Amino acid sequence: MTDTLFGRQFEQSYDNLYAIDQLLLKVRPKSIIEVGTGEGGFALYLATFATNNLEPGMLVVTFDPEDRNKTKAFLQESSTHVDFIQASVLEWSQTIQEFIENNKPAIVFCDPTKKFPIAKEVAGWLSPGDYLLVHDFLHPENGGMTEDEAKVIEAMEYERYQQEKWAERGSWLCLRKTNGGLS
Repeated sequence: MTDTLFGRQFEQSYDNLYAIDQLLLKVRPKSIIEVGTGEGGFALYLATFATNNLEPGMLVVTFDPEDRNKTKAFLQESSTHVDFIQASVLEWSQTIQEFIENNKPAIVFCDPTKKFPIAKEVAGWLSPGDYLLVHDFLHPENGGMTEDEAKVIEAMEYERYQQEKWAERGSWLCLRKTNGGLS
């Protein structure tokens, strides 16, 4: 579903937003990272929600390797709580790992063009209690992950978190890092 939010293209249904809101309120993350900025609507939504409901001044860091000068300008004008970085998240792996380690728990929203290789890499950076959400799950026509690819990440000590709810609400795969099978 494509709609607009804050005047920007926004590819989330309102059911997805409700589920995301509930997860953010339950987990109360100290760090939110988005991989795949697109038009910037979702990053701005996350920053606005976090600032109003979690922690004033909370920073959302969003990565996109594409040249998105209009998106960057939009985000800079709209919020001081979104840090847009024009690069692949993999180029910043050490910095992001340190940021996540120092700001627990973490939630990473993963929606790059090639989801599986990036989601698999990012999954290795997270610790028990952190969450990884991958957009376009079971929608390979949109570059999304397949069931077999999801199982590879689950084997890295992840469990699906309330997947029946997420499956009803759209195309997100929500994974929670576990303690090696101990939830």
